[in-house]
Amino acid sequence: MVHKKTPEGLKTVQTIKSTLKIDGEAYGKGVGENDLLIIANAKRQGAVLVTNEARQADLSQTQPRNYKIPAVCKLDGVNVEAINLTELLNLKILW
Repeated sequence: MVHKKTPEGLKTVQTIKSTLKIDGEAYGKGVGENDLLIIANAKRQGAVLVTNEARQADLSQTQPRNYKIPAVCKLDGVNVEAINLTELLNLKILW
C-alpha cells in the first residue's frame, strides 16, 4: 500500500507527535516521521498495519517518544490494529 501525505494525514501525524511529546524533529528511539505517516494512513483507511517491530512489554518505564509502532497504534485516538507477519499468516481469511 502506498501512503500519501494528505492534509488530514499530516494533522494526524502532528496529533500523534504531540501525544508522544516529540518536539519538531527530536525523535527518540521509537517511531520516526515515516512510521507516523504510515500509521496515520492506516488510521484513515481503516487498515490493519503489519509490522516487524516487537511489542514493548512495559511501557510504564518507556518515554513516549521511544514507543515503537505497536505501542503507538494502541494509543487513545490512534486505535489502529497492528499485527506481525506471523499473526497475518494465521488469519483464516487468507486461506
